[in-house]
Amino acid sequence: MPRGKKRKRDTKDASGNQNLASSKHQTPVKKDLLLQHYPVVSTLREHVLSSLPDTSKIRRKKIAALGSGVDASAIEKQLAHVLDSTLVGTSASTSSKSDSEEATWQQWLTFSQRGDESYVTISNGIAASIAKQSEIIDFVIWRLFTRERGPWPKHILCDGFRRNAREDQSVRSTIPGTGIFSLYPNFHVMALREAPWPQLLALLGQAGERVMINLLSECSVFLKVDAGLDNYLQLTGIPLSELDATSLDHNSKPQIRKPSDITIVRSRIFYAKPATTAKGLVQAGFKHIHALNRHPYSSKASGADADSQKSIEIRQQNEAHTVKLMMYIFPRQFGLHNVFTSAIDANQTAQKFHDYTLREDEITKKMRASKGFPEKSLPKLPKRLRGSTRDLVQRLQVLHARCSYFELLRHYCPTFLDGSRGKKKQTETSDSSAIPVALPDRATQATESQAKRRARRYPADTSVLPEYKSVVELACPIACVSAFCQAALSKIIPDNFWGNEKNCHNKIVFLRKVDHFIKLRRFEMISLHEIAQEFKVGRVLKKDTICDFCS
Repeated sequence: MPRGKKRKRDTKDASGNQNLASSKHQTPVKKDLLLQHYPVVSTLREHVLSSLPDTSKIRRKKIAALGSGVDASAIEKQLAHVLDSTLVGTSASTSSKSDSEEATWQQWLTFSQRGDESYVTISNGIAASIAKQSEIIDFVIWRLFTRERGPWPKHILCDGFRRNAREDQSVRSTIPGTGIFSLYPNFHVMALREAPWPQLLALLGQAGERVMINLLSECSVFLKVDAGLDNYLQLTGIPLSELDATSLDHNSKPQIRKPSDITIVRSRIFYAKPATTAKGLVQAGFKHIHALNRHPYSSKASGADADSQKSIEIRQQNEAHTVKLMMYIFPRQFGLHNVFTSAIDANQTAQKFHDYTLREDEITKKMRASKGFPEKSLPKLPKRLRGSTRDLVQRLQVLHARCSYFELLRHYCPTFLDGSRGKKKQTETSDSSAIPVALPDRATQATESQAKRRARRYPADTSVLPEYKSVVELACPIACVSAFCQAALSKIIPDNFWGNEKNCHNKIVFLRKVDHFIKLRRFEMISLHEIAQEFKVGRVLKKDTICDFCS
């Protein structure tokens, strides 16, 4: 007889599987925002179970099975809902047990003025847990103040508390024996004193005090809000706005950005405040804090003074300024922060890229971190930047010092004031030619000098200034601004920057890109890929160095 097939046993027949299924709780979706600031994000139930000692097996079963029974009370259901919906963010420093846990426990024993009762379960029911929870919160606030040197710690539980109150401030309450005063109520502290947090402390048993102190002082708790979809309120911890975003993969290599991803921040150029001189006038050209103005190229001593001490100091200063300027132009070659490989810190800028106008602190830190160099020395030039590249940068410094930006501005972007100055000079020359040659006496000279002073202070002809209904009418045409920028760049950038002197193709393309950039509208952008189009790199370098230069 053929054997019949063996009947498959249903999974529900096992007696232990139902208990295992009931002990597993669905965890909420972990937000990407929290994972950017905390390496470990877990539910409150998971955090409590991982914080209990290995010997608390019965306590683990009670916490794991809380809320799964049919006859659970209202407070048990509330506590189970808080355990499953509340998120706990743990920083990298607190993810592993530190040596300061024992010191914190000794501080708690001194603060509570009791001996070590960690082996005893909290007695007298929920009333004792409420008093113990309030005392733990006071201890955590006092401990946070003792760790911080400033006026108050950047912690949500310390909001509203101060070390000492002034006479003009009304003190609501104090923490006994700590010297910490409450200026206004902290609703987060009030919420932690109420249900279900004292019930959670009683549920934790002997290790409850250690777990609760560590939870309130070292972790960040996010309570789920019923309104909206998956909204959370931070109950404890350092405010999320004060934390730095951390990368999940610290060993990953920096990603190289494509030229199409690198754009020029036009708002930083067009909507910035203009640079002014000491007299309050608008300064033409680069700002005084620009790298070209802070690192100039001085003229060398010639003739008999060429070998003097002053000439040697000038040469050393010029060499240092040239290297500093090259660190601004080629930051990636020196290992500095750049737009190609470096990450953008959201705490330093709200825009797409950093502002590299001032990077002296970064250069100083880089020099201190580098080994084998004294404090005041400069790093060695990379091989790619030696020779002709260094000479071109020095030539750039010389041409920048010779360029008169103000005269270029008056030539390409004239205003009605420039026309009035020309007419005034013509009238002065005509009046001076009509003066008789005979010299007047001293009295006449005094009266004429007084009249000239009055004329300077109170000009008689005020009708020369035109009347405009709008400030927009005073704006300079875009074509004039483009002509000024192209002329200034043509004067300060050496021709050898573009490659062969006979080939002007790259220079013409660059000036065309400048004109296109200035004529862009408000929300239009230009990328490095668009700027590099139509350039002939082979004209600038040899074939074997083209790839190195582009990288």
